[in-house]
Amino acid sequence: MQYYELDPVHFVTSAKLTWNAGLKFTKVELQLLSNVNDYIWFESQMRGGICFSGKRYEKENNPYISETYNDSKPLKYILALDANNLYGYVMSQSLPVGNFSWLTYEEIQNFDRGRCELSRKSTSENK
Repeated sequence: MQYYELDPVHFVTSAKLTWNAGLKFTKVELQLLSNVNDYIWFESQMRGGICFSGKRYEKENNPYISETYNDSKPLKYILALDANNLYGYVMSQSLPVGNFSWLTYEEIQNFDRGRCELSRKSTSENK
């Protein structure tokens, strides 16, 4: 509370608190979409994913969990892996904040998906 001057009680989730702290800390000004068609297009492009364990129930036999450990049975551990870590990677990258523009028809025709280079202005130019 003292560092960001934000009270967690006023946020439904920690994600909202983090988002607001990030905006306050970076002092970034987000470009708002004023065209309703642009907004609808962006909304339609959002993708979600699922992350779950396929097995509904699993019982471990781990000596570090004394409540359930049985030394007469073979050891069995439960391990959750995020092999892709797409969320973690994406969240460590810079996000676009403005200067959005649509590609022309010619740019779309010449667009090579295999070679996509994004240019980013330095942070001093964005202020």
